[in-house]
Amino acid sequence: MVDVYRHSRRAQKSPLQFVTYIAMLPQLVAGPIVRHNEIADQLADTNRDRLDDFSLGFPRFPWGPTKKVLIADTIAPVAEPPSPPPVGT
Repeated sequence: MVDVYRHSRRAQKSPLQFVTYIAMLPQLVAGPIVRHNEIADQLADTNRDRLDDFSLGFPRFPWGPTKKVLIADTIAPVAEPPSPPPVGT
């Protein structure tokens, strides 16, 4: 809305592109703010073969949970401080 108000970008007419940008909102809160005018051209790019993008990205997805289970869960007992003894015993 700020970009449209400042006339640096036209209002988004495509509901799909609007929803795609709004779906990034959790990333915006957790990471650097990505303004719409920085990624609008990427959202409007419909000439790309999305199946190729999906086929390249999908095999990478399991690596996150795998690293968490194999590495982080294994190291966690070493990194966590010992819990205090129960009170009243």
